[in-house]
Amino acid sequence: LQILRDAMKAYLNGDTGLAHKTAESDEKLDALHDEILQEAHRTLLSEPEEVDKLTNILFINRFIERFGDHARNICELAVYKAIGERVHL
Repeated sequence: LQILRDAMKAYLNGDTGLAHKTAESDEKLDALHDEILQEAHRTLLSEPEEVDKLTNILFINRFIERFGDHARNICELAVYKAIGERVHL
């Protein structure tokens, strides 16, 4: 939720510094996403009876990862609004 709050704050205030900093936070979510995928894979191999639970966890994991991507997109819009240039953060 903090990444969304910061993205919205950057957009509303035209704060390009906060936009860049917040967009970098998405990399942490991406790394966490990858860790969870690896752990789920290991668990599935050792405990195949947990497939239903792991499926739900993997969906949630994907949704959270996309949430970070959307926050990064808001940060890109914040920079565009502030300086009139499109950037890829």
